Amino acid sequence: MCVATLVISGREWLWPVTLLLFVAALSLAWVYRHAAGGRMIRVVCLSLKLLGLLLLAACLLDPLWSGERARPGANLFVVLADNSEGMQIKDRGEARKVG
Repeated sequence: MCVATLVISGREWLWPVTLLLFVAALSLAWVYRHAAGGRMIRVVCLSLKLLGLLLLAACLLDPLWSGERARPGANLFVVLADNSEGMQIKDRGEARKVG
């Protein structure tokens, strides 16, 4: 399960950006309402300009995608100790340790 959050690090820009977007949207709606051309072209141009303004606003707010890097349990490891009879074998002529 991937848990991640979107963090806005430029919180001091939130209200100025919101105000800017609101004024820009009203201005664009007013201008394109009285612009010459077909209705579909005006809607597409208005939408593209609003999308560009939203992307600029997102850059000002400096969003960060924050999440966990390591999966839970990824840093666990096994310690294995072998104390069987095979570990007690010695070479010929070598003294055997007791203990």
